[in-house]
Amino acid sequence: MKKALSTLIILSVLFCTIFLISGCGKSPDYAAPLEAYRAFNNGEDVVGKTVEFTVNEDSPYGKIFSGATPDFSSLVTIYITDDSADKVEYGDSIMVKISSVETSLAEVSFNGTLVD
Repeated sequence: MKKALSTLIILSVLFCTIFLISGCGKSPDYAAPLEAYRAFNNGEDVVGKTVEFTVNEDSPYGKIFSGATPDFSSLVTIYITDDSADKVEYGDSIMVKISSVETSLAEVSFNGTLVD
């Protein structure tokens, strides 16, 4: 009985260790583009942070997301600034690391690279 219990404990510890080491995947800093937009508007530095979303644009210029803010005051867009834009398709769930932010009168554009 003691041997079975100790074996069970050892296996449990090994399983937990492997689970913690491998993790559950990378989690984004922002779970949606609107979260990144709000953080940016609140003065947070979003460069270097990651955002997760579903691709809703398929542009040859790297534009992969476009959406209005809830009050329709701004358009939030996300562009992939390297060759990885060819790897994504409409409807894909992806994560992008923000490398720069551009603003205009009614648009906030997050430029970044695809996180594998």
